[in-house]
Amino acid sequence: KQVAYMAHFGGLLTGAVLMWVYMRLQTVQAPVNEEEQARTAAKPLADAMARAQRHTDALDFGRAAPAWREAARLAPKNPAVLKAWFESARHHPGSEDFHGAARLIFKLPASTDADSQLQLARYRTYRQRAKPGMRMSTDTMHGLVRSFVRIGALPEAETLCQSLCKASDHPHWPATLVLLVNGMTQAGQVQQAKAWLPALQQVAPQDSVTLWLTQLAEPAG
Repeated sequence: KQVAYMAHFGGLLTGAVLMWVYMRLQTVQAPVNEEEQARTAAKPLADAMARAQRHTDALDFGRAAPAWREAARLAPKNPAVLKAWFESARHHPGSEDFHGAARLIFKLPASTDADSQLQLARYRTYRQRAKPGMRMSTDTMHGLVRSFVRIGALPEAETLCQSLCKASDHPHWPATLVLLVNGMTQAGQVQQAKAWLPALQQVAPQDSVTLWLTQLAEPAG
């Protein structure tokens, strides 16, 4: 019995020691203040924007563009920051800042008309000023077509599609072309839509808009 009692006591003692060691190793964390964390996280961005704005106000665009680039690094999906970066960088249309700002603007989700309008206005400027020319991926161009058709900017969407048709093996091309042509027909631009019929018959022969335009193109008999 004494042996059993000592074994039991030894087990309790070992458990107590292990618990003490465990508690000593734990880090006591102070209560999390979410508002304070948010302010701390936002401070670097606010500081970067303030620096960039000072250069912008002084019309020192050579310094403003890199400063806005730093702000965009901290907030790559903030439309206001990207717009300010683009507007500063457009004074140097051959700079990487100009191309970089444009690319991030064009990659925004464009979930609202305001986002699409932002993209459209900057696309027009970028197309006119970019040196030696625009630098956009095929995926970005497909996204812009969707954005522009949504707000009825069909001329810009069609211009992009004229470039995209050279890469007709892209998996998004059939859907993008159908979207453009549907937008044209809904806007009453049937003749312009007919010009895309050969391409439609090649990549989306069974789509309803293809069949409808094919029927319109057939001579009356």
